[in-house]
Amino acid sequence: MPSSRVLRPHKTPVFRDTLILLRLPFSLFLLPVYLLALNLSAQPDASTALALFVLLHGLVYPASNGYNSLVDRDTTPIGGLAAPPPPPALLGRVVWLMDLLALGWAGWLGGQTLLGVALFIAASRAYSAPWPRLKRLPWISFWLVALGQGSITFWTVWASLNPQAPWSLLTTFGALAAGALVGAAYPLSQIYQHAEDAERGDLTLSRLLGVRGTLLFSAGAFGLGGALLLALFGWRDSILLLMCSLPGLLAFVHFAWQTWQEPERVGHAGVMRVQVFNTLGLNLGLLILAGRAWLA
Repeated sequence: MPSSRVLRPHKTPVFRDTLILLRLPFSLFLLPVYLLALNLSAQPDASTALALFVLLHGLVYPASNGYNSLVDRDTTPIGGLAAPPPPPALLGRVVWLMDLLALGWAGWLGGQTLLGVALFIAASRAYSAPWPRLKRLPWISFWLVALGQGSITFWTVWASLNPQAPWSLLTTFGALAAGALVGAAYPLSQIYQHAEDAERGDLTLSRLLGVRGTLLFSAGAFGLGGALLLALFGWRDSILLLMCSLPGLLAFVHFAWQTWQEPERVGHAGVMRVQVFNTLGLNLGLLILAGRAWLA
């Protein structure tokens, strides 16, 4: 006798795909900005520092990643994902909920935190949204990312940890260093997406510069960031940062050499390898410096 059970069509794993597209691990690529601001804070409150870390890396950055995936609907590799799944409808609701939670939490932490988080969210949406879609404008999008994810985020963390302290030349150098490091990584993260960006009509900075131009631009921005870190930390601490960052530097040189010879073979895996080594090394160095200062 045939079974009376009705076979249901396979359901899309919406919760899994939503979580994947938030790209939580990818948020750690922005951790150096937080750690840099933490290092330049005189006596940071531990509970506030932890709250800021969770706020940024657990809510603000993942929501930005999710919104970008929701709008772009990428079918080729993106930062942190070699094969992004189609964005489910649930992703949009989760992104808005995370934004609201982030703004509420930021407001509870203080007016400066709220202002910084609100500016970040506004810049992120203006970058990706169908209008004004600032991603289409190469130099405007570059400065939006370098200042938004770098300098403004640095200011948000530093001002939240030091609400009564005056802004100084030291903190200005910190904000510039954060912007330079983020600005160096930004066009490099687009170097393998030229074809898909062209299909969408997005003239990113990497498309404008070309593969070799992107390599030169990122190398120069990394050099500027390194020079600013030297000015901030002095020779002794900068040597520690350099030693920790050496694997990332070597990975970039190797990737740049291969890509320069065969620009048409640039790929997601090579870029991610550079970014992983770079981020892990810089994070390690900044964590060592922060831990040493904390225990002093």
